[in-house]
Amino acid sequence: MGKHSVIKSRGKNGAPDGSQCLTFTLNPEDGDRDHRTDRARNEIKIDKPKPMKNGETWSLDWYFYVNPDFVSISGFCHIHQIKAHYNGPVLDTGSPLITYSLANNKFNVDYLPPKGAKQTMKSLPQSAVLGKWIHAQEILRASNQGFVQIRLTDMSTGIV
Repeated sequence: MGKHSVIKSRGKNGAPDGSQCLTFTLNPEDGDRDHRTDRARNEIKIDKPKPMKNGETWSLDWYFYVNPDFVSISGFCHIHQIKAHYNGPVLDTGSPLITYSLANNKFNVDYLPPKGAKQTMKSLPQSAVLGKWIHAQEILRASNQGFVQIRLTDMSTGIV
């Protein structure tokens, strides 16, 4: 996997807004659930113990930073995903609904509908996020007529 992937804080200074952050260092030899060594996984799950219910709207507001020495791969490398945990008549494929990915020297935001082909919502050169604090704002509505709104802002330039 090349260099370790690091999603980190600014040390004791925290995120750009002064809030506390976590530092993740992903090791490709992490003993993944199926003992594969071709990928690393480090997860924070926010839907436990209370998953999102039909009709609810959640707002997520967070920052991320990717090491400027990150080495792109040819496969996929999701740095964030929103999973849909459907209860009821909608098919749950187990796949993520939204992903932020770094691969092939690109940063992509993709939508993967429960039925249908992946749709790239935004594609930028990988350099658009490397070594920069990115402010992610997401609004999610759970229903058969639900929606996801995403706003990503480069904290150094204010560009959305």
